[in-house]
Amino acid sequence: MLAALLYSGLGIATIHLTGDADIASVWPANAVLVALLVLRRPSEWTAILVAGFVGNVLANLCTRGTAEGALLFGPANFIEVVIAAWGIRRRLERSLAEDPSGIWPFIFWAGLVAPFVGALVGAGTMVLFRHQPFGPTLLNLYVANALGLLICTPVFYGLFKGEFVHAFREKTSIERVEAVALLALTSLVATLVFMKSGVPFLFLLFIPMMLVTFRVGWQGSKIAVLIIAAIGGFATMNHQGPVTFISPNPGVQATFFQFFLASVLLVNMPVAAAVAARKILIERLRDNERSLRLIVSQSPTLLLHFTPAGICDREFGSSEILFGQDAGAFVGSRIEALSATAAEAMRDAHLDVLADAVTTRRVEFLAANGLRWLEATFGALRAEDGDCVGTLASIHDITARKHHAAFLTQAAETDSLTGLYNRAGFLARLDAAVEQADSGALSVAMIDVDRFKGINDGSGHNAGDIVLHEIARRIGDVVGTSGTVGRLGGDEFALLLAVPERAARRICASIVAAVGEIPVVLPSGGTIPVTISCGIAPHRSGFTASRLLHAADEALYTAKRGGRNRFQTASPIARAA
Repeated sequence: MLAALLYSGLGIATIHLTGDADIASVWPANAVLVALLVLRRPSEWTAILVAGFVGNVLANLCTRGTAEGALLFGPANFIEVVIAAWGIRRRLERSLAEDPSGIWPFIFWAGLVAPFVGALVGAGTMVLFRHQPFGPTLLNLYVANALGLLICTPVFYGLFKGEFVHAFREKTSIERVEAVALLALTSLVATLVFMKSGVPFLFLLFIPMMLVTFRVGWQGSKIAVLIIAAIGGFATMNHQGPVTFISPNPGVQATFFQFFLASVLLVNMPVAAAVAARKILIERLRDNERSLRLIVSQSPTLLLHFTPAGICDREFGSSEILFGQDAGAFVGSRIEALSATAAEAMRDAHLDVLADAVTTRRVEFLAANGLRWLEATFGALRAEDGDCVGTLASIHDITARKHHAAFLTQAAETDSLTGLYNRAGFLARLDAAVEQADSGALSVAMIDVDRFKGINDGSGHNAGDIVLHEIARRIGDVVGTSGTVGRLGGDEFALLLAVPERAARRICASIVAAVGEIPVVLPSGGTIPVTISCGIAPHRSGFTASRLLHAADEALYTAKRGGRNRFQTASPIARAA
């Protein structure tokens, strides 16, 4: 029903405006059908086309008293409508909205292909039934159809889809007032231009049109074109305005006026589309920034932008999660404010990235509260011309990673049976201690379980493991914080004692006594008497770790040869060897 009423209404107005010629100089009614078909499923197209045909018949009956025009031009019109709708719906529906990339394809389908095919069919019909010349008829039909589709299709599309109402609702109160004011200005200028027959100032209409395009957008441009069409059409029908200068023939006047409207619309369409695309891009950037802020604010990540001078000017994320500070706390601060202990490393990383923009630098540091390990990754930020405009530091929590690494390191250096340092762990600490120790302030002791093979052979390996575990516990209890204990392998233990030589001998004597005085109790209730032998080697200036271990090992075997269950200090000769 809507299609029939609009089609017949536009048809009546067009025929009345352009006279009673067989071919109307303008025919915008097809744009109604194209807009409806683009918005409907193909299964609904037949009903819309039938309604359009009914509207065409009504228009011809009301104006010419016969439906012959509808019968002659109906097939051509509907072929044109279907081709235009198919092309636009298939790929280019966005061109009727605000996408610049779709403007020229829309012109291709609605301004070239569809009206030319329709005009070709219509001209052939006129040649067969009215004996009209083919060339002029083809040209007249093409111009009328092309101008009608180009001007009116975007308008009806926006009207049927509700884009005008939607665009108005999206605007703020101030923007609505501005839009109404600019459209009122367009109406005023159009009235002045078309009501003054002696002044051909059609070009003045481009001024308010451009203002509407830039400030209101594509929907406003379409409304402005409707305003100009209504005022200009009314004036021309009443033989007023600059269009009447063109020719006394109403058809020629209508054709010129439609050309003018098409030029106004086509000039503003790319501008409106580009402005709308820019607006959409800005909104997307704002949405992305809001999303980024939301994501970063709820995750243990902080993004800081530093100027080349090392001043933070932008912050994304939650400072509270990582640093316990309010959001924006680092803005205006120097890069050194991130960490007092790693300030120099931060500054060096920033400068390195500025000097070599293709690289990144990482700095690990402990947060001021001592509870979190953080990592700052510095990368360069480039301007469009390629110049480096600063650095971006991505800071995240690596506490879990550090703890895991520490766990792996500890596992790699820990004896699984006794919980003491294994050979690798003990030797690493011995090397570090020897490098820093003063003469006489460090001793190494080697411990071996007496006749341990007999324990394994007589009581089993499980009992042997229990004995080793218990000996390790007793050694640890005696040493306490005075040194480091390790199991080098089998039944061999080692001590790193950071005490003077005399104190080291007392500790070793206590260990021998603690192990030998009380038998080891097995889970079965039985007991195993155990003794150990111990060799001590005090550190002297110039000693290496391996030399110290060798001296302690020599003292150990001296203790074993001396009867076991005792300790022995390395002889001066062994120490000097």
